[in-house]
Amino acid sequence: VQMILWIFWHEWWVLPVLGFAVGSCTNFIALLVIFRPINPINICGYNLHGFFLKRQAEVSKCYGKLIAGKVMTAEHLNKELMCGKNKDLVLALAHKRISFAFDKSVAPLKQGPLSLAVPSTVERALENMKKKIADEIANDMYNLMRELEPYMTEAMDLENLLRTRMSALPNADFEGLLHPIFQEDEPKLVLVGGVLGALLGFLQIRMF
Repeated sequence: VQMILWIFWHEWWVLPVLGFAVGSCTNFIALLVIFRPINPINICGYNLHGFFLKRQAEVSKCYGKLIAGKVMTAEHLNKELMCGKNKDLVLALAHKRISFAFDKSVAPLKQGPLSLAVPSTVERALENMKKKIADEIANDMYNLMRELEPYMTEAMDLENLLRTRMSALPNADFEGLLHPIFQEDEPKLVLVGGVLGALLGFLQIRMF
């Protein structure tokens, strides 16, 4: 089409403009067929289905591996919990649970017949010990949690969880989960296709 128009309409801007239009349309259609049609449509024996949706099991496996290996790793979760914006809340909760565990372990000394044999100085010492232990553990919680990261990875088993859950999603839900990830950049990709098409158009002018 470009060559035909160039033969009959020999203007310098024809090939760049047509190249921009063709490049933009090509990228737009390429992006469209990734997720459309959502549900399979049979036309003359040929099954039309979005490329990602047709390969839902493979995409789910790759997505699970990517998220578990690069995004929601035990290291990243640990760092976000212990060093992120909510670290004070997490540390306060850890301090509270450590204090509770300490109180539970020394409760027999403060209840029943033994409580009569525990002087007030020992009780104060126990309270000071509780505070010191809770403070030290809470302050070093990040390093302690780093030791547990291999166990966290194994226990969460996030890669297999994402793979199985995503593979079982209906077509519409699977599309709704993945498509928004690409939507923000789709206009840029269409524009890039148009710009490349226009550049090829200018190159064709130089050649002819």
